[in-house]
Amino acid sequence: ALIQWSSKYSVGVDEIDAQHRSLIDLTNELYAMMRKHEANDKITIILDKLIGRSEEHTSELQSRQVI
Repeated sequence: ALIQWSSKYSVGVDEIDAQHRSLIDLTNELYAMMRKHEANDKITIILDKLIGRSEEHTSELQSRQVI
């Protein structure tokens, strides 16, 4: 894996930490697929998921007035 979840990444809010774990998981999945030279359509699916979850996460942080 490119990134391993660690408690040092925790912000102490379960929902936000779960979102961070999900983003890390997708990043690792994308990284593994790229290293294996997977087909572009498969990579695009994961990249789209990563972008979508990043947007959702940013919206969540904005609604909590964190950023």
